[in-house]
Amino acid sequence: MYYSNGKCSCTGKDGRKKRLYATEFEAIDTANYQSRLLGVQLRVYECSDERGWHITSN
Repeated sequence: MYYSNGKCSCTGKDGRKKRLYATEFEAIDTANYQSRLLGVQLRVYECSDERGWHITSN
């Protein structure tokens, strides 16, 4: 997994900072893996603060 060097202020439901992925592909690849592992549907969206991508279960 590769993470963006950028910082953003995005937080999850639990108040923790969200991981920022450098590319959409990396975020999708990670989301697909975690979805299979956890049995939860995840989606990817572009960060509004920084150049990068996040994963969410919403």
